[in-house]
Amino acid sequence: MRNLNLINSRSGRVFTAALMILVIFTGDVFAGGPWVLEPGQAYLTTGFSRKVGKQRYTHFHLDVNKTPKNYTDDVDSFALVTPADSTTVDGKFHDFRYYYFQGYVGICKNLELDWTINFLEGREASRSNPYTGKLYTYTDAEGNPVIGENGSYHYAVWELNSGFTDSWMSLKYQFLHKAWPMAAELSVRFPDLYLQPSEAYTRYNNQYLSYTHVDGDSSYNVKDTIIEAGPEWRGLLGRDFGFILHTGHSFPFNNYAFYFQAFAGYNLRLDQWLHRTAYADQLMLGASCGYQWKVSDKWTILPTLNLDYVGGIGNGGQPVTSDRFYSTYKNNNFNNSKHFRGYLNVEAIFDKRFDVKLGYGNWLWGRGEVKYNEMFVQLSYVIGCKEKN
Repeated sequence: MRNLNLINSRSGRVFTAALMILVIFTGDVFAGGPWVLEPGQAYLTTGFSRKVGKQRYTHFHLDVNKTPKNYTDDVDSFALVTPADSTTVDGKFHDFRYYYFQGYVGICKNLELDWTINFLEGREASRSNPYTGKLYTYTDAEGNPVIGENGSYHYAVWELNSGFTDSWMSLKYQFLHKAWPMAAELSVRFPDLYLQPSEAYTRYNNQYLSYTHVDGDSSYNVKDTIIEAGPEWRGLLGRDFGFILHTGHSFPFNNYAFYFQAFAGYNLRLDQWLHRTAYADQLMLGASCGYQWKVSDKWTILPTLNLDYVGGIGNGGQPVTSDRFYSTYKNNNFNNSKHFRGYLNVEAIFDKRFDVKLGYGNWLWGRGEVKYNEMFVQLSYVIGCKEKN
């Protein structure tokens, strides 16, 4: 099992962070879970994922008596909310497409190096013009505001942003084999592929243009400004360090065709790492099971069910002003978010070397995040195939 935790904006757009949360499960027949590749073996994957958000597990700054809380208090009131049509595009406020490349390499006995590189084509519903700061408004031929088809004077458009986003690298060491193998994993999320030099978070970049336009015998100076969403729109900033323990078991049914695996971990998020993050640390729990249906000597069909929980433990403290998700509230929203997800996947494996996988996932429960549904397809190739040990 592999995790891609993959954006939010500042203040009024804090929920956008959840776009960076992405889970992909790769082929467990060859590696994954508590199993590692042998030295010199490799497992390479490329894939596409689309994740759509139509609802939010919205936070409310109220205590148990429904009165406003102090800024230093944690947020503990939530509800699943569907945004107004005037704030969405075709009913969606997030539409994110990921292109990813993963690699798993056995570097020595019992030790595996893994990485995930992500490219994001992100669409977020935007209600205001970045040049003027004013809301997008329906108008008639004379420029007067009118009510549109959505029942409001206002509407939203897609704000586009494409480029690299958060990526991961990890080392996994298998220290138990036989019936109940176990492995320990150390992972790090790094923002280096989209990070900008300045310390403060930058949502928009301004490009100032000044040039001379020549028209026949006359010329004149032109000055303009291009405003576009900057690369830091696409990531969480800062760094995470994950410590994960894996276990699993293959059951003696139909030649050990049915298997189970699980993991438990802790995600460390340092408050002042590069002065860009004030996240709460996270607990990570997950389990999956699959059945290897051998269709022929060459073909195997593998359906799997995957469930996982990732939740902040409320130790993030007060965000600093350069926090990616700055708020006046302690542990606000995504800084202390929680979710429970489920995925159904089916893969077809040819000759224990080529692997095609389709999957669908849904956010079943959450706190301070977007409720997403996600589909993905991926292709994998094994160099030096191995069976589970």
